[in-house]
Amino acid sequence: MQTLTIEQRDYALMPIDDYNAMLSLAENAQDVADIAQYRKELVSGKEEVIPSEFAERLIFGENPYSMARVS
Repeated sequence: MQTLTIEQRDYALMPIDDYNAMLSLAENAQDVADIAQYRKELVSGKEEVIPSEFAERLIFGENPYSMARVS
C-alpha cells in the first residue's frame, strides 16, 4: 500500500480490487446489522409482516375491506 499527501492530508492508495472487497465486506456488515435490528423490532411488535399475496392485492388497488374473509 502506498500513501499520498495532498494539502497536508494523508491518503492511502490501494488496488481497486482490494478497495471493492473491503467495500463489499462493509456493506455485508451493514446488512447483517439491519437484519438484526429488524428482527428485534419484529419481536417487540414495532414491525409487522403481511402475506405477499395480500400486499400485491393492495398494491394493485383492491379495496382492503373486500379482502376480509367471512367465516
